[in-house]
Amino acid sequence: MYVENKNRKIASMNDSIATTILDVSPLAMIVVNPDGSVLFANISAAALLSCSVHELHGKPINSLLSAAAGSVDDIFFDPALLKPVDGTTVTPGKISREFTITRADGRQLDIALTQQPCKLQGKVVGLLILADVTDQRQAELALYQSETRYHALLNSINEYAITIFDPDGRVVSWSKGAEKIKGYSSVDVLGKHLSIFYPAEECGSGKAEHALSVALAEGRFEEDGLRSRKDGTTFLANVVITPTYNTNGSLSGFIKITRDISLSKGGDLVLGDNTSNFHGAFQDAPIGMMLVDLEWKITRVNRSICDMLGYTEAELLTKTFQEITHPEDIGTDLDLVRQMIAGDINDYRLEKRYFHKDGHVIWMLLSASLLKDQNRIPAHFIFHIQDISEYKKIQKQISEYAYQDPLTNLPNRRLLQDRLNLALTHARRYKRHMGIMFLDIDHFKAVNDTHGHAFGDELIKAVANRLSDCVRSADTVCRLGGDEFVIVISEIANQHDISVVANKILKSTSKPIVIEGIEAHVTMSVGAVIYNADSDDNVDTLMKKADQALYEMKREGRNGFRIYK
Repeated sequence: MYVENKNRKIASMNDSIATTILDVSPLAMIVVNPDGSVLFANISAAALLSCSVHELHGKPINSLLSAAAGSVDDIFFDPALLKPVDGTTVTPGKISREFTITRADGRQLDIALTQQPCKLQGKVVGLLILADVTDQRQAELALYQSETRYHALLNSINEYAITIFDPDGRVVSWSKGAEKIKGYSSVDVLGKHLSIFYPAEECGSGKAEHALSVALAEGRFEEDGLRSRKDGTTFLANVVITPTYNTNGSLSGFIKITRDISLSKGGDLVLGDNTSNFHGAFQDAPIGMMLVDLEWKITRVNRSICDMLGYTEAELLTKTFQEITHPEDIGTDLDLVRQMIAGDINDYRLEKRYFHKDGHVIWMLLSASLLKDQNRIPAHFIFHIQDISEYKKIQKQISEYAYQDPLTNLPNRRLLQDRLNLALTHARRYKRHMGIMFLDIDHFKAVNDTHGHAFGDELIKAVANRLSDCVRSADTVCRLGGDEFVIVISEIANQHDISVVANKILKSTSKPIVIEGIEAHVTMSVGAVIYNADSDDNVDTLMKKADQALYEMKREGRNGFRIYK
């Protein structure tokens, strides 16, 4: 009798402890009787479903969730799992599912539900754990839409072979342009290594691995070389490979852009008995061609270059090549021409900007070489010119995907690393101070819960604009993700300077923000660290210190500014 009473007391105590744990848990938990009625619901479950705990007790869980999910056919609780093997154990049955509910306040949530049998108060019951996965689903949707737009962009380009590789150099995406230029379908190449695009004799030479290692080390690999098509033929290609990174800074793979430059690569051309043949090929060439004498005057042009620049042949023959070249590119061009005349180089290739007749700028790929007479005496320069405006546009878009936050257009985590390294290197070299700020919006989740994610996104954009207005053009405002921002103050004299910036930010962001007619009031918490010119801190150490200062500010009540000490 004593043992039985003791066991009852222990069981009662265990049930009390279990109920207390359930009640204070941040997870939404509902305990269900074998008949499907709610035996217990904690505060988190009531908050998730936008009702009181009292309203849930005794109600059939299937009808409650069916009403919220809008489908009376759904079965959310399966009593078949509540089968004890004997008097003391419960079968480890478990089901999981996801669904969308509409709460009493009209807000839609994506819910993940797990049902697990357990024993409580001497009987087998069902424990239902509900998790709000709305943010996760929104992020997954945004990623899917971003990737869909990205692949649509790649497949809209037919003149360049654009390939995406995983970190090991194996193909994960193959554009329509790549199929057109190289002859392989996506089925042929997905999962294959970069080395298959080299001529057969070079496949095992290690050149592909070298290209990836250079791209990883230097941020970019570029070369002109022979590449192979599916039918075994080779072509001269310009290849650019750049690494890509995930939001956490880890390597996600590589992007390779390949251009067929077989028609644009010039060597020494000789005028002699074949002059008439040369002029015929010159005039009908599908790429722009231009002859320039040793005094820089344009002496001959073909139809393609006239079409590209919008001039007639007569108009171009009155100009020097400097007049149609962007001023910022003239110096590099002239320097390379002089090296070619001196015999230091045989030819050169240069991406440069020309002016169209109507004034707009066109990016061109220029291949230059010397044209010699029959006595091998330099007579003219010959320029082969291709319009690469579309290619530069692709480069810019790819760069934006890699380095810009798509919501705010601010630098993302990847670009932040570059800006931090640059600012720290400058500070060390010139014995200056710099500052790093970590910032986030106080209670931002409550804004999302109240007004929805679209409203939250607009709020983040408005805050991003205000932050940018509070700093100098030499400083960097970066969005890490969610409502988190980092600001790099490139050069400061002392602690007072960074305090001035922080107070300016707090004042600016505290002003009302009106979105879709709704006036939002937000505050921010700011943590900062100052790099001292005599310090040995590196970027990682400084970031951790700024983050720690932010944590201390939030622990002390938020809506303020702290400097790490």
